[in-house]
This record gives sequence, structure tokens and C-alpha cells, in this order.
Amino acid sequence: MKIGIFDSGIGGLSVLHEAYHQLPDQEYIFYADTEHVPYGLKTPEQIISYTVEIAEFLIEQGVGAIVVACNTATSVAIKELRRRFDIPILGMEPAVKPAVEGTEGKRIMVIATPVTIREDKLKDLLHRVDENHRVDLLAMPRLVEFAEREEFESPEVYKYVEDQFSAFDKDRYCALVLGCTHFNYFKPAYRKYFGEDTLLIDGNKGTVRHLADVLSLDISPDADKKLAMSTIISPDADKKLAMSTIISPDADKRLSKADTISPDTDERLSNSAATSQDVDEKQSKSASIYPNTDEKQSNLAAKSQNKAIENPSEHNILCLRNTKYFFFGKEISDEKTLNHLNRLHLRLEEMRNI
Repeated sequence: MKIGIFDSGIGGLSVLHEAYHQLPDQEYIFYADTEHVPYGLKTPEQIISYTVEIAEFLIEQGVGAIVVACNTATSVAIKELRRRFDIPILGMEPAVKPAVEGTEGKRIMVIATPVTIREDKLKDLLHRVDENHRVDLLAMPRLVEFAEREEFESPEVYKYVEDQFSAFDKDRYCALVLGCTHFNYFKPAYRKYFGEDTLLIDGNKGTVRHLADVLSLDISPDADKKLAMSTIISPDADKKLAMSTIISPDADKRLSKADTISPDTDERLSNSAATSQDVDEKQSKSASIYPNTDEKQSNLAAKSQNKAIENPSEHNILCLRNTKYFFFGKEISDEKTLNHLNRLHLRLEEMRNI
């Protein structure tokens, strides 16, 4: 069965990466709506429109299930998607329940986008599980912008994280819940601020386990195994790596791409509610690595072309052989696409056990 996973941008790759660990033999289609990122500053009507179009496209590609790998899109659009489409559609929600049930005494911080914090879905979740009112909420929209620029370790990132958290007494917190899939890229910054004793909790593992349960799939026995980086590099260092690029056509030009990586890489990845009052929801959107275009998403039919990439060992090729990627907004060469995806997956592999 093909499984569709989508997000507004690169945050959803963290869910796909976890799926590689737990369900390495499945076939995936990943869709990043980079033309409209970030969803966290969009209206509910816009988000519903975008996600309905994406779901229609994924179903046309033959997926039998969809994971909405975006907390913001889940909070706004999941009910409408399930009403419209007769396939399993799973969403994301901040992992508040395991945080509450797995800790005692101290407080829990949930960071998310402004939309996720505003919507009723999170409020309903807190009402159900946060009986002792231990959870505080903090919107951190600029982390999405940093992630889309692949700016994970800059001084600006660390300063932003420290500035946002500074209104709270960090010694009162035992857990930090990452309520946006983009936020997984910044674990070192959280760890530097809160220290080693604070739990960092995201919903990726639980979401993929739920996906496996819904589809009656077996979790890999090596799901929690942390691979040495050498096992992530292609063993066929001297071979040419064939890469199939899926391109979305338009009447005038071609703008999108998705990569299916050659099966030459056989290694598998196993491996209350106090809301910040300083959140400026009108922050101007920083330049994305994918500039906006006027192309309509209705033109999403795909065709493939092949290109050989020299020296795959230079790219530390991850095991992406079962995935097609659809990224919108910027036309780039196949090699750049490969490098881009690989950088992000290598980062996520490093982040997984922090």
C-alpha cells in the first residue's frame, strides 16, 4: 500500500523519517506544500483549501492512507478531510497525554504555532488530559521560518529560543512538548536552554505506531536501533545512483519535484494553558528556500525523468528507495534535490535520540 504523508514544508519529513524506522518496507509519497508555508500564519479557510487539494492529489497517486504530518493542518482541517475522503486519514496532535502521564509534579511546556494554540482541538485535548493544569502553551512561529531556510544552529536561532522561553522559569519544567513537526530540527537549542533532565517529547513515534495499527502493519523489530552514520552511507560508493524525479507540469514551466532514490542503498533506518502574550502573529514571512509562485496546484499530474548522479558516497545517501517527493515552489536540479533531502534526513537521524 502507498502511504501519503504531507506537511506545509519540511517539518513533515520528521514523520516520514520515523516511518522509515518503524515501517521501512512501505511505499511512501511525501508532499511538502512549500508554496504556502507556513500554515501557522494562514487562515483556517486557506488551510482547509490547501489540504483538500493535497489529499485529492495524493489519492490520485494511489495512496491508501494519508498522514497529515502537520499539527496546524490537523487542528484546522482533519474533520473536513475525513468527511470528504473515504480512506484512513491520520493527524498529528501535541503529545500532551504522554507528557502528563509520564511525569509528576513539575510543569509541562507545549510549543506550537499560533493557529494550533488558538484552535479548539488543543483546548479540548488539554481539557481531557491536563486535570491538574500543569501545561503551559507558547507559540514559536519563527522556528518554522528558520527550518524552511535550514537554519538550525545559527546564533539567531539560539537567541530566539532563549528569548521566547525567558518569560518562564525553566526550573519549573520537566518536559517540553514539540507541537509542530518543524520543531524537531532544533533539539540542541532546547537542550542547551533546559538542560539534560528535561524531557523532549514529540508525537512522531506515536503517530507512526497508530498508522501501523490502523493499517495492520508490523513494526520493525529494529525500529529503535540507532544506526552508525557509516551504515547510512550507500555501500555502493563506486556506482552511479539512478534517481527518478517527479515533476509537476504547468502550461509555461515546470516547478516541482519529487525524488525516488535508487534501491542500490539497502540499509534500512531502524533506529492553565498559559499562552505567550508576546507572539506577533503578523510577523512577516521570512524568505523561504522555496519562493512563492503563481502556479495553481490543480496542475499536479506527474511524469518522471531519469538522471544519473555521480559518486553517491559524497551524498551519504539515506535509504529513500520507497519514496517519491513532491516539493513545490522552486525549480532545482536533481543533484541539488538529492543533497537537500539527504541533509534534512541526516539532521533528523541525529535529532531522533536527543
